[in-house]
Amino acid sequence: MGWPESFLDTLKENVVRLVTYVPDKLLTPLIKGVNADSYFISVGTTREDEAIGMVAGSWMAGLRGCVMMQTSGFGTSTAPSPTGGRPCWRRRSTTSRASRRPCATRR
Repeated sequence: MGWPESFLDTLKENVVRLVTYVPDKLLTPLIKGVNADSYFISVGTTREDEAIGMVAGSWMAGLRGCVMMQTSGFGTSTAPSPTGGRPCWRRRSTTSRASRRPCATRR
């Protein structure tokens, strides 16, 4: 048994059904294995943060999932959500009464 089969068996043992990925040459054996096995729900995405969003949504619905990505994708996937989906608030002026408004740009 090679490393792709071992990895897919580990996903099955942990009841991980949804597998999202951005197509990549290094991941080809895993992607082929996931697509060939009817146990998995496989979804190819265009960006890593899209794959993370799909897995987060499936987790909230009670379905376990994983994201397969390169190390470069790991670094870029965290950029779109620095606040974790919550708006950040700032004061409009230090002299007037504090008012809240969403941060549109950084200053």
